[in-house]
Amino acid sequence: MSLTSAATEVTVAVEAARELERAVEKFGPMASPHEGWAVIREELDELWEHVKANTGRGPEARKEAIQVAAMALRYVFDLCEEAP
Repeated sequence: MSLTSAATEVTVAVEAARELERAVEKFGPMASPHEGWAVIREELDELWEHVKANTGRGPEARKEAIQVAAMALRYVFDLCEEAP
């Protein structure tokens, strides 16, 4: 992995962490696995709209992909048991 690649990965991880923090502050913790699935599905559907419109590599699709990552992390933090 190159330094440029590593820096990009860290940048994306920081963006996902910021989105996670924003969502938790705005909406609080997820209440159930059903809610978690629905939130992730909503974000994924928004990303899918960009893919279908052939804009899946653009800035708005990137934003949606970051939101998918953040909501997946939120699911883990809010709903999953600690790893053994």
